[in-house]
Amino acid sequence: MRRTSRTGIPVAALTLAFFFLSPPAIIRPQVSAPPADLSVYLPKAGDVPGWAPTGEAQHYKGDDLFVYIDGGAEIYREYGFQQVLAQDYRSKSGKSVTLEIYEMTDPLAAYGIFTFKSSGKGLAVAIGQAAEFDDYYLNFWKGSFLVTTVGFDESEECRRGVVDLSKAADAKIAPAGFRPAIFDAFPAEWGPAAPRKYLRGMLGLFNIYPFFTGDVFRFEEAAAVTKDGAWVFLFRYPDEDAASRRFPEIVEAFKRADPYKDVTLSRLGILSAKDGKDRTIAARRIGALVGVVLTEKDLSSAEKILTQIRG
Repeated sequence: MRRTSRTGIPVAALTLAFFFLSPPAIIRPQVSAPPADLSVYLPKAGDVPGWAPTGEAQHYKGDDLFVYIDGGAEIYREYGFQQVLAQDYRSKSGKSVTLEIYEMTDPLAAYGIFTFKSSGKGLAVAIGQAAEFDDYYLNFWKGSFLVTTVGFDESEECRRGVVDLSKAADAKIAPAGFRPAIFDAFPAEWGPAAPRKYLRGMLGLFNIYPFFTGDVFRFEEAAAVTKDGAWVFLFRYPDEDAASRRFPEIVEAFKRADPYKDVTLSRLGILSAKDGKDRTIAARRIGALVGVVLTEKDLSSAEKILTQIRG
């Protein structure tokens, strides 16, 4: 049976990304270990009082993910997808919840897809290494796994089932892995910015802001956070020389591309521009990084943010 994910993936944004990108940059990290037997992480009958698995778990790996997720599978591949196991649960009163365990190629890939699916508007809960509960679904990251638990209505019983089943799965997964080190370049005094996005390719970037129709930045990895109403992006390159070579090409791309205007490069090496909605863009190289600020405020505000980033 063909199923469509109900976990809040912005399918329309992804569809637009496929239309404009030429082609999308997909980073597939090396797999360090063979896929796990995901069934050992599923809550069993008796683990969560009042809830029990119903039917057979559904298993998809590789390109089979396109059968399970209609219209949103490519972003998982961009981050590095291996397999998913989905199990339906039913309460004694007939309520339904589905729990999905996604195994990614490494903890950074799992953290990345977690940040992609997190809106930043949900409730942070103490499950896994990071978790967000939003309306009828909960996502949490732990090691190389993303767990998504979805209730099929917003009743209190369903919401409690989503949380309890997520906790039961969390208890079965050993913690492993850390958040990406690229976030350490942001000042500690900024605090836990929300939303916080970890990017491994053009689809993830396009979902936040479509700078260009092609892969101009050519980054290895990127981070994006919000600060004072602005989006702040960091694109990482192998070393300072690679970033130094890439930055002039980024400047030239801004000069050539619509809808950017008033594109200049200061003597201090700071790019400034306006986009089609008259928002300010400022960018500069910072060590092996290229920092870009997108803000409704003036250039001095954007430059101030850039000076706080550590290379």
